[in-house]
Amino acid sequence: MLSQVLWSVALPTLAAAAALCLVCWPRTSAKYAALCRMSVVLAIVIACVGSFWASVGWPTWPPPQKWLGLPWLVMAIGVLGLIDVSLPRQEWAARVMLAIAVGVAAAWLLPLPDRLAITTGLVVGAFGLLSSLLDMPKSRRSLNLGGWAAAVAVSMLALVANQLTLSLMAGAVAATYAAVWVLHLVFTGRMTRGGGAGGLVLGSVLAAIAMTAWSYDYDLVPQWAWLAAGGGLVLAFMLELGPLGRWQGSLASATRAVALLAPPMWVVLSHFEAVKGAMSG
Repeated sequence: MLSQVLWSVALPTLAAAAALCLVCWPRTSAKYAALCRMSVVLAIVIACVGSFWASVGWPTWPPPQKWLGLPWLVMAIGVLGLIDVSLPRQEWAARVMLAIAVGVAAAWLLPLPDRLAITTGLVVGAFGLLSSLLDMPKSRRSLNLGGWAAAVAVSMLALVANQLTLSLMAGAVAATYAAVWVLHLVFTGRMTRGGGAGGLVLGSVLAAIAMTAWSYDYDLVPQWAWLAAGGGLVLAFMLELGPLGRWQGSLASATRAVALLAPPMWVVLSHFEAVKGAMSG
């Protein structure tokens, strides 16, 4: 187990963090801030696909099994994510179109058993849209922290469901978002200026991993737990509606962070014994 974590989580995360540092460290101008935001998207894709490669091998086309379309979907989401981070914040209509494209890609590339293609597309696209619209400078650190928590929850649930490869992929995403959160503190002027920094990729990739694990889960994890793992994105989005969206200050930031963290952390704590059993097994 330790060697699998090393190859499928630690090394892909180190590669992703190295890519972030190489792009963001020496760049200070607004021109290069866009490259720095793009590097966040690339880091997530590198970590996720790298984890799959370490566990299963390089993905082949066409996928020999349905769930093996997941890394191809992650790469497609990464391409759309690069467009997302280059858009101005007010371009919400374009983000809706990108989320629709993510949903179409999910329906085509991830034909899961016992799941309608339109269901997979709607879930993956909807969560991608939510996290994309939340990806604003005022709440980006909270979103990265919430993304880490959601990825941890998905990883733990996939482990309980005996889906080790998917658990390691989500673990690599969680470790990468932890690195992104730390680097945001260091490179804050470069990684938060202008457009987004990986919100579309955060929601859609985690939803795709969770949907895949859920489809192969034989009643080991209750259905509500898979939904609650990403529930923080829904709660945080509700805080952006109407007058609440204009709420600023430390209390507002703390409230957004709690909304993002509470559901996934509750899921992990409520399944703590199952998680310990899965890890010891």
